[in-house]
Amino acid sequence: MIDLNKYNIIELSVELCPTIFRLDGVREDPFPSTDLDWNETVTYSGGAKRLVLRQIKYPDMDFNELIDMEAHLGTHAETGKHLDYERPSITDFPVDTWIGEAVVCDFSNKTPVNGERYELNTKDFGKVKKRDIVLIRSSLSYSDAPTMTEEAAKHLIEKKVKLIGGLEPFNGVIGTAELRNIHNMFHENDVVLVQGMTNLNQIKKERVFFIGLPMRIKGLDASTIRAIVLEEKD
Repeated sequence: MIDLNKYNIIELSVELCPTIFRLDGVREDPFPSTDLDWNETVTYSGGAKRLVLRQIKYPDMDFNELIDMEAHLGTHAETGKHLDYERPSITDFPVDTWIGEAVVCDFSNKTPVNGERYELNTKDFGKVKKRDIVLIRSSLSYSDAPTMTEEAAKHLIEKKVKLIGGLEPFNGVIGTAELRNIHNMFHENDVVLVQGMTNLNQIKKERVFFIGLPMRIKGLDASTIRAIVLEEKD
């Protein structure tokens, strides 16, 4: 059995705050200044995201909730189905996709060169092993943090990494068309991408054990996950 006393358990998921419609008719908003039924806690994960909770009560007096939410919400995993609805969904991936040994790649020292963001290459991912989970970290602001080259993306794909999370140097939604292409390369090769992580700076070891299980709902292109790492204590 695993002795959890030997590990630091580090939370990597953000807490989500829904708009709540209570049984007494009162509406509770996490952000009272807005009239929208949107969760706005994770501005670095796509802006406002829908998360609404409606309280209900069964005839036997037990309470329950109806949840109306987006799949790409908070700390979430997305698959290639995000681009092509014929590709595998969340439940089509083997369960070991979501757990396993992870390498923490810290690129805080990869500062801009001559005013241009540093471009991560194959050598920068030299510590990545076959079937690793890759957690990318940087203390730099997003505008100064490094980007990724196609060469580096192909290297990770050839390594058959299961999942990439953390800093998003391949995110073309707020980047260039080239970065968007790299984002798509991972999806086209069924490399799961996890966005919206937090607390990566609390990890001290280079290798940890990652757990980030999605909801097992057939057909989803993405899912909110509860991501943690187990870090062996000194």
